[in-house]
Amino acid sequence: MHKFIHGAVLLAALTALTPALPASLDEKLEILQKELDELKAEIARLKSQKAGDRASGGAASSNVSSGTAETASAGATTIGGYGELHYNNFSDSAVKDEIDLHRFVLYFGHRFNDRLRFHSEVEYEHSVTGPNNSGEVELEQAYIDYRFNDFANLRAGVMLMPLGILNETHEPPTFFGVERNQVETRIIPTTWWEGGFALHGNLSEKFSYDAGITSGFDISRFNNGSNSAPLRRSRQKVNEAAANDLGLFGALRFRQPGLQIGAGVFSGGAAQSGTRGSSAVRAALKSTDATVTLFDVHTLVNIGRLDLRALYARGSISDAGQVTAALRLDSANTNVKVPKSFDGWYAEAGYHVWQKGDFDLAPFVRYEQFDTQKSLPSLGGTALARDANTKDNITTFGINFKLNPQVVLKADYADWDKDDARDAFNVGVGYQF
Repeated sequence: MHKFIHGAVLLAALTALTPALPASLDEKLEILQKELDELKAEIARLKSQKAGDRASGGAASSNVSSGTAETASAGATTIGGYGELHYNNFSDSAVKDEIDLHRFVLYFGHRFNDRLRFHSEVEYEHSVTGPNNSGEVELEQAYIDYRFNDFANLRAGVMLMPLGILNETHEPPTFFGVERNQVETRIIPTTWWEGGFALHGNLSEKFSYDAGITSGFDISRFNNGSNSAPLRRSRQKVNEAAANDLGLFGALRFRQPGLQIGAGVFSGGAAQSGTRGSSAVRAALKSTDATVTLFDVHTLVNIGRLDLRALYARGSISDAGQVTAALRLDSANTNVKVPKSFDGWYAEAGYHVWQKGDFDLAPFVRYEQFDTQKSLPSLGGTALARDANTKDNITTFGINFKLNPQVVLKADYADWDKDDARDAFNVGVGYQF
């Protein structure tokens, strides 16, 4: 109780705003590039004017012109990034409290010309990597983007999948709460990227789309620990990824001032012809399909100072019974339960109670529900029993305080309905640049 009271007091003192309609990476880059181009053009104009002034006074003239500025901007390289530090204080004294540099990400982009660009993100997780540390170094994005026209643009390389709200836009200042919500962690395995090819563009002024073919999941990575998050461990992260089975994805978005509605779907085989595990596991997986299908619908609404967002996501795995039986041939995974379906949803509201200059104070509340074993297969005619803590409801309330649109302090309290050991008071700082 003392932790809860202490948390509530701090919540009343901390803060920050989440933009109701977070822009995609490409949209952010377009804005930044436009500002950069305008600045360079202005510098070039001033230099040219200065050179003309000198020439009129008998000094050597300069070759600087607005055309030179365009050439320079076409070859521009951009550096950016984001990061977040978290403190988690659990109500259960048996659970270790923790402070962690959860993520530090560097962005590198290059504009070859007006049509061709390169984007990349390198992420460091948990500060230190090594045999005795949990940290990781990951390449979340590395793709080229070629613009044909407003309607059709080609993307090729390692890219984030356009499902959910956070998977593409997850910089700390763009969302409420210290930790990412559980639905976009357990059901949609944010952050989730694949390697492949895609088309994207605008169907009209308000509608945009994404569609492509990429690498997919590897169900042989599913183990006992996957029961509470069916797809997270099956991500291949484009690390010598098995490509016997590929995936298809598509997404559609509607945007207008104050409103965004989106939906996305991914589907692809995950058996990968049995590429991992013992010979018995591999042989058994070869005869399965294990198609993973995942879809979501979501909306973001801004009404004055009020920000609202909601999302529903559902996934399924075909041949779940056969896959479960195959994976259980490994003695280390006798408790594997591959679900036939899993889903979750959340709704969130935040209100910007105080704004002055760069400062922005916004309390929020979020309610979410997930079920990672919504339906389970039968083995030998016997239905598998649900595991504990694979279905829960979470109420999170807290406050975001932005010192700047790109720097946020956060605090919240997360109350789990069933898994009380997860109840926690959290504090964080996040930034992007």
